[in-house]
Order: sequence, then structure tokens, then C-alpha cells
Amino acid sequence: MVPEHLPGGKFWNPDESLMEEVSSAKKHNKLPEFVFGQLDHLISYRPNASLLANEAYIMFSFNKTSTWLRELGEDEKNRLLDESRKEGREIRKEFIARTKSISDERFRLQKLKKQEMERLEASRVQRAECMTNDVCYYGLWQTVDQINEGMDKLSGNDKELRCALQTQLKFRKSVLHQKHSDKQIFNLSKKEPGGKYRKLSVKELKDNLCELVKTALDTGSKSEVSAYDVPLLVNKRILHKFADGQEYPGYVINVVPGFPQWYNVKFDNDDAIYSYNLHEDYKRGDLKLSVSQENA
Repeated sequence: MVPEHLPGGKFWNPDESLMEEVSSAKKHNKLPEFVFGQLDHLISYRPNASLLANEAYIMFSFNKTSTWLRELGEDEKNRLLDESRKEGREIRKEFIARTKSISDERFRLQKLKKQEMERLEASRVQRAECMTNDVCYYGLWQTVDQINEGMDKLSGNDKELRCALQTQLKFRKSVLHQKHSDKQIFNLSKKEPGGKYRKLSVKELKDNLCELVKTALDTGSKSEVSAYDVPLLVNKRILHKFADGQEYPGYVINVVPGFPQWYNVKFDNDDAIYSYNLHEDYKRGDLKLSVSQENA
């Protein structure tokens, strides 16, 4: 409505017919404020009353209907009251139908919103699983030395190096949810002055990853944090259940620096070191302490 009152708008320079048409309109909003105030009071005073009953009460009192009725003849008054009772039944039916329609529409929108949230959550979980699988292939590089060691193993293959570094950056951003003052540090490309984007070089990706690793080591917790619903896990033997339903025995080495809910795990008969959010797995029932450890 506001733009219509600005220069060029419908009401900026009204003609005489329009002025005459709106001459009875009040220049303030005291009336609607009063009505809403009355309605708010009635809702608090008698919360079990229907909205229709409160609306009827406000209209009856504000329009001074009782005074008007007293001025009518007895026959005329009785005739109007009989008509009002008949119309009241129809109004109540319409009100019930309208209320149901509003309730059904609200339920439909809530259902759509829930479905959309479930879809987004499923998509997020799927992306996280894909990134976790990718980082399991390369291993989670947690120190600068591990970065250099991992890159040395892939030396001579720029495509594989780039993929490994991008995997580490994506995992830290979307799965570990690492924070950094420079949000662009997770970017895989850079906007040039001409407006075009170019992929970051392997060196630039490595520098960004090294900065994130150093930040996690400097500011994050390097030791296990106790949780009321999860036991201490470092130096414990565990049974870890995966999507195939099998339980794999392993040993919890330490905490991922800067991420106290993530742990480095070595499984029996496997030389690789894997990183998992064992807190979430324990709460889901996918992780338990090994019996052999508890009896030790």
C-alpha cells in the first residue's frame, strides 16, 4: 500500500471523485486497535469461547444493538430475532466449515514442511556419508605432517592430489563443521577481477588446509571431553556396527584435535586409521565397549 501513496502512485494525486469516495474513512486506526484489544481481552477472560461467539459479542456491544432493538416495536423486534436465529444457524455452519478448511490447510502446509525438512535432512546425511567415505579412502589429515605425508603418497598425480585436498576441505566444512574467521578458506575456486571463477591450485588448497589444521590444533580441545550420556572412549576397545549390520572390533587411539566428539580408530586386521563421530554412534546404539576390555 505504501508505494501507492508515493509519487506516481494511485493515491499520490487523487481526483475529486476518489476524495468523495474516501471522505467517510477515518484518518487513524483507533477503531481496529480498539476491536483487537477487546478481542484479546475476551480470549483471555473466557478462553473456551469460540471465535465466532467473541466476534458476535463485540459487534453486538459496539454497534449498540440492544439500544436499537429497544426502539423497535414488539412485532418487528420478534420478527428480526427469529430471522437472526435462522441466519445464526447458517453462520455457525459456515464458521465450522471455514475453521475446518483453515485447519486442513494448516495441517497440509505443516506436512509439506515436515516432508521438505526430512528430504533436506536425508540429503544432508547422504552427502555427509559420501564425504565420510571419501575421507576414509584418504584418511583424515589432522596435522601438517600428515598433510605432507598424504600428498607425498599421491605425488605425480595432480588430479588425485586435488581430489584429496578438496575432500579434506569439504569434510571439515560440512561434517566436522569447523569454523574459521575467513569463510572463504573452504572455497575450491576463486573469483577473478574480471568476474570469472578459476579453480584453486593444489598449492592454494594445501595452504588453506594447513591453516585449518593449525587453527584446530591451536584453538580446539586436544583431549577427550566427558559427556553425561557417553562413556570415555580413548584407549578403549570397542565393537563398532556399520551399515552391513556387522560389528567390527577396534581400538580408540585418541581424539581428533579440535573435535572432541570425533575419534581416531584402528580396527583389528586393518593398518589404516579411521575417524568417526563415536558420540553419535554410541547414542544410536551402533557402538559399545568390548567385553574383553571391560573384563581386563
